Amino acid sequence: ERETQHRHVLEIEIVRANVTNRARGQLIGAYLATLVIVVGAILIILDKQVAGLATLLPGIGLLVGRFVVHEIRNRAKPEGPDDDRPEMTEDDGARIEDPPK
Repeated sequence: ERETQHRHVLEIEIVRANVTNRARGQLIGAYLATLVIVVGAILIILDKQVAGLATLLPGIGLLVGRFVVHEIRNRAKPEGPDDDRPEMTEDDGARIEDPPK
């Protein structure tokens, strides 16, 4: 029973760490994307149209591309009762096995 409780605590810690890491990554990505778009817009305003577009278009393209890839992956996933459960692997710091059915 102690082992089960310990495993449950580890699972909770892993899920929290994954959520924190993903949120942090999203924030950093949003800041960088905003910076690239703002710099590109400033360059266009300052009559540096080629440099502005060369900065602006890839920034917007990456955002749109990431969204499209995410949508395609979500549509390809089969729906089921375990879809909301986070995926845990040995890379997460602990080996998590599905309970017997």
